[in-house]
This record gives sequence, C-alpha cells and structure tokens, in this order.
Amino acid sequence: ATAFAAGSAQANTYGLADGSFETQGAASNIVNSYCYGTDCASGAWTFPATIPTVAGDGNISQGSGAWGAPIGNSDGSYFAFVQIQGSFSQTFQATQSGTVALDWIDATRSNSGFPNTYTVSVNNQQVGIYNPTNSAFAPETSAAFSLIAGSFYTVTFQGVPGDLADRTAFIDNVSISAFATPLPATLPLFATGLGALG
Repeated sequence: ATAFAAGSAQANTYGLADGSFETQGAASNIVNSYCYGTDCASGAWTFPATIPTVAGDGNISQGSGAWGAPIGNSDGSYFAFVQIQGSFSQTFQATQSGTVALDWIDATRSNSGFPNTYTVSVNNQQVGIYNPTNSAFAPETSAAFSLIAGSFYTVTFQGVPGDLADRTAFIDNVSISAFATPLPATLPLFATGLGALG
C-alpha cells in the first residue's frame, strides 16, 4: 500500500517494519475478509484481544466488503483498523538518529457507522490526535520527535474512549521520515530585499 508518500520529507523506515500491513495481512489469510486482535497472524504489529462493543482492532482486506471496503487512494491489499477504544502498536529499534515524524494515511467507513477519533504516541508520548471523516485514504503527519540509533521505541495507534457507537478508523502506509522544518515566511522576502540592494 503505497499510494501516498505523506507529509514531512523523504521517507525512510528508520527501523519500522511492515508499515503497509501487507506481510501481516497476507499471513492472516483474509483475502476477502478481516481479522480481529489475536485472531490476526503475529507479525511486526501487535493487535490486542478484542473487547466486544468496547475495543476492536485488526487487519482488513481490500477484497472485503465490510465497512465500505475497498477504500480509495490505496493500491495495497491490506490495512489496519481501530474501533472505539481499540489499538495496535509496534516496537522497533531505531537504525539511525534524527528528528523525525510519522506519516500514514487514514479513512473512515463509507457504508455505515461513524468516524473514530484516535491518538498516535511514541513511547507513551502523544504526537497527535486525529478524526478521519473522509471515506477515501488521505495523508496524515505527526508532530516531530527524536530517535537515537540503537534505542527502542513503541509506536501506538489508540482509539479515543467515548460513546460506544459503531466507530471505525482505517490506517495504512505508516512510515517514519526525516522532519523538514518549514522555512520562515519572511525568508523569501528577505532574500528578495538583498537582491534589490545588489
């Protein structure tokens, strides 16, 4: 699943694995279906056990008709989801140091149910809160955070507790990129001014 190269800069995994959920999804044998929690195959991502009507998470196939799949703007076969207070996470060892951001794409159901607000955290430090309302995947980017080569980090996508309505967020193409600091708005004007003086 590589339709978007979202937000911050040139993508680099920095040690994060299977950000497209293709490997784990294929291993879960869900070509035209989906799996919840511990029913999904083990892999880079950890999906906790489902708590009915409270928390759900797992992998879903683009071939499944559940919840409005296939979802537009993704060319992969599998993606992840959280429902209500569901979550999934990955612990990885950073391969290099740097100031980085997480990039991914998200969407909500198109056929029934409601959007699901979720947070993203790194080592239990929140780097963003999101509420996808589009029924086709669109890019998201987290706040910047630091990695130190050789250290371990846990990335978590966590549904926000709220009412127990039927809520779902789809997530795909998770990657880590070097964080690009935007140039100050006044810099181009300053450069223009220097040119005028010359």
